[in-house]
This record gives sequence, structure tokens and C-alpha cells, in this order.
Amino acid sequence: AARQRLDRSAAVFEQIGGSMTRVAEDLGRARPTSAPDAAETLASRAARFRTLAEQVPPMTAAVRDSLGRTRWERPAPDLLDAESLLTESAAAIVTVLDEAGTAVGELAGPSSEAGLRLERLASRIVSLRDTVAAESASLLAAGLPPSVHAIAALEANESLLVLGPPDRGITAVRIEDVLPGVVPGAPRVDPGRLAESMLTNAIAGLTGGPRPVVVVVHGSPSRIIRSQGSVLGAIQQRAAGRGIGLLEWPAALSQDPPAELAALLAEQRPVVYAVVGIDDRDAESRARADRVAAIVSSLLERGESVMVCLAPSTRPGLGETDSMAEAVEPLGLIAETGRPALFETRRGDQRQVGWEHTIVQKAGEHPLAAAVERRSTLIPWPITIMAKPDASEDGDTHPLLSLPDSPPTWLEGEWLGYWLTPATQRPLLRSPPSPGGTRDAEAAGSAIAWAVERPFATDDGPPQRAVVVGSHLWLFDTAADRPGVVDGRLVQLAPGNTTLFLSAVEWLAGNDDAVLPGANAFEAPVVQPIEPGRLTIIRWTLLAVLPLGVLALGAAVRAIRG
Repeated sequence: AARQRLDRSAAVFEQIGGSMTRVAEDLGRARPTSAPDAAETLASRAARFRTLAEQVPPMTAAVRDSLGRTRWERPAPDLLDAESLLTESAAAIVTVLDEAGTAVGELAGPSSEAGLRLERLASRIVSLRDTVAAESASLLAAGLPPSVHAIAALEANESLLVLGPPDRGITAVRIEDVLPGVVPGAPRVDPGRLAESMLTNAIAGLTGGPRPVVVVVHGSPSRIIRSQGSVLGAIQQRAAGRGIGLLEWPAALSQDPPAELAALLAEQRPVVYAVVGIDDRDAESRARADRVAAIVSSLLERGESVMVCLAPSTRPGLGETDSMAEAVEPLGLIAETGRPALFETRRGDQRQVGWEHTIVQKAGEHPLAAAVERRSTLIPWPITIMAKPDASEDGDTHPLLSLPDSPPTWLEGEWLGYWLTPATQRPLLRSPPSPGGTRDAEAAGSAIAWAVERPFATDDGPPQRAVVVGSHLWLFDTAADRPGVVDGRLVQLAPGNTTLFLSAVEWLAGNDDAVLPGANAFEAPVVQPIEPGRLTIIRWTLLAVLPLGVLALGAAVRAIRG
């Protein structure tokens, strides 16, 4: 059924490609009756339409090739690849049609025959855009069979498959999660207890209530969540393993939430919004950051469950207010977005300045703090966050992550030049940032992540929950999926990143029992090791005493019976 649905979508895109070619021809015929500037605009749009329309047949051919392709001699087409081709192409087509519809609409007008013609063209372009958007939303809402994701998990890693009831599907648990490597600073775990926890969570995801849906809100000018090649690959994979769905809300492209969100809300699935901030070093990025901040304020006002990831901002250094920091103030938090935390280390006479902090958190009172206890968490360009003195009056506020006391860490006021320097070249700088500037301050021990729970004023239901993390890069694969070799195996060096994200989603969705247990829960085996002396006695008993006893008993029986 999914294969047929994707094939039908490919046919729809072929029709859309033909319609775009005809619109391009009509735009070309509209040129002679237009002003010189308008004619240039129409020519540019027509050329883009033709180019995009020419790319549709190869794309649909690739989709049908994926639908017919099998691997490992199994009767399963590559549906993930086909869906990725269609949805990513749809995003590109919608962007072009949206821009063209706006541009042609501005040239249209009822005062002349040419203006009326352009008005009709603009209406056709908008209608095409809506058709493409509806087709893409339909694909994403329908989804793919769970077996497709299980096959993808097996192709990517060794996995344990957990088969649920026929109407609930299949999920996968990665072997790497059950048998993790011991990364520096993390405790050794008992694989038996860890496997028990992983399997329990997998079974709960298949047999329990509706699983959460995470809407990732960001200000990037392009989409960041894809079936393949996503910058959030580790987060997507781990979320899918727990039955958590991910949707994307690119605020730079649309101020409206994803179209498929309405269907998920009708299914009463818990919705969590994860907002990823954007650095605002130029006018364009500032405008996009303001859009994201406006969405954050709206979500908090509606009482939604929100995770906010803050980015460094240039505005406080200019005497202005950072819109993202201002948006989280109603939660009782003050974020130092204008001064990210750096630290320095010395190797002989060489001084190096780091921007990525590896945090091995100590025990905390909050369940999320316990979940990342002594798990290595990598936080690039951290932002320190303080609770207002009266924050406790409006709700419960708990720190989750804090900067270590060593190495020496400070808040850097003049950070932009270091930020703009490529990461590979920063260690080569002769004069990297140093503490002591007029806008610098001490940062050791400061909190960079908080959990907030407060009563929602306009609702008699459960309290509103929010998580604020002082970094916008900690979810990306460059931090959350950074590989390293431990005990001869390739493992994640920062398992705390995905652990904190998944636990935060469960907590924000109200699934307190599904929050991942802390590392200390897996330190000691359930069955304690046997003392060496007692183990020797047991071995001799099993290997010698029992066999010899059986022989002696047999000889006695034979002697008695003759």
C-alpha cells in the first residue's frame, strides 16, 4: 500500500511538472506587454520554472527505481529513499512557487489586460503551490510501515528487533545502546540491566499510549530534517526507536505550523515543541531569529510544552535586547546570550581556548538531571542561564547541567571574531580570546540548562513544563553523534546529548515513568559477583564431587543388588 501511494505521488508530481512548463510558457508570452523591470522579473521566473520542471522527470524516475529496488534478496523496496526524494523535491518546489506567486502577484493589477493576465497567472502559481504542499503533507502524515524503519535500522547498525501486536508494528534497539563502550568519565554499566531497561522502553512504546510528537522549530532558510543526510540524524534515529515522531517547522519559510500536525493532534498524541535558536550576526539572521522568538512567546502563552535551545547573540554587545532571551524570561530565567562561555587549557607553553564543553554531570534532584548523571554531554558555545530571585514563586525551577569548575572558564564579551574563524583554524590563532575584558565575567559552576514547571494561568489542567538549554548546536550530529574508538569499538563520545533530549521529550510530554534512568542505576549488577573461595568450592562440587558421587552411588547399588 505504501509503495502504491508513493507511485501515485510520483504521478502527481509529473502532472505538476507539466503544469509548471505551461506556466513558464505563459509567463514568456506575458513579457512583451510588461514594463522593462517587470519583463526581467517574468523572464527570471519563467527560466526557474523551466529548470525545475526539467528536473521533475529524472526525480520521478529515481523514485520508481527506488520502489523497484530491493536489497539482501528481500521483497522490500527502498521506500525510505523514494519518500525522501518526493518530500525534499516538494520542499524545493514549494519555495520556488511561493516566491514566484508573490513576485507575479505584485506585478498584476486590474487596470489593464496585461495586469489581469498576470493576476490569473499568480493565482495558478499559488494553486500549484498548494497542490504540492498538500501532497507532501499527505505523504508525511501517512508515513511508512514500521517494518521499513526496522529494515533501515538493521542496514545501519546491528539491532534487536522488538515485534509488537499487529496493529502496533515493530521497533528496534541498537546493540550499541545495550552494550555501550565506557567513555571517559562515565561509569561501567551492567549490560543485563541496561538491556532490560532498553527492552522495557521498546515494549512500552509498542503497547502503551500515544507516543509524543516533537515539532522542531528553527530559523534556518532550508529544511534540516530529512530521511537521509539529516544534520539531526542521531536524534531522529534514537527518537524513532522509542516511537517518537519528528516534524519540522521552518519559521523562515512559514509562520504556520506543519499541516500534518492537525491530524496528529486529532489522534491525541502529546506534542512537544523543540525550538532551535539561530545566531543573529547580520540583519537577515536577526529577522529570522525574531520570527523564532515570536513563535516561542506564542507557545509559552498557550501553555505548550517547549524545549528552547539558545544561541549566542550579538545584540547585547550593541546595547540591544536579544529577542530569544527575552522570550524565555516569563519562565523566570535570565540568559547571558551576549557572552558565551569559553575555557582555556595549556600544553606546555601553548595556550588553547576551547568552545566545546564536555560536562559529566553530578547527581541532581530533578529526574532529567538524574538521567544525565555522569554521562558525557557535549555542549558547544554554552550560554549561562540564571534563575530570577523570585522564580520559585511562580513554579519549580531546577538546574540540569552546570559548567565544570575546571579548566578555567569565563564569559567572553568579544566572541564574534572567534566564532567566525573556522573551527580547524582556531587553534592556530596567535591571539585567541582571553579573560579579563571589560565585558568578561567568571563562568565556572554556572548553570546552562534548566527545567521549569509552572501552573498555567488560563487552564485547570496539568502545569506547563519547559526545558531551556544554553546551546543551539548540542542536538546536531556534530555534537550528539561524535564518534570515538573505545575498547576497539566505535561509540558515541557524548551519549548524554541524546539521553537528555529523549528524557526531556518524555518529561515534557508528561511521561515521567519513561524518563531514562541515570547511569548509577546500571553500575552494579543485579547478581553480585561470587567470592573467589566460594566460587572454587562450587566449581569442584560441579566438576568432581557430583560426578564421583554418581559413580559411588551406582557402585553401591550394584553391590547391594549383586
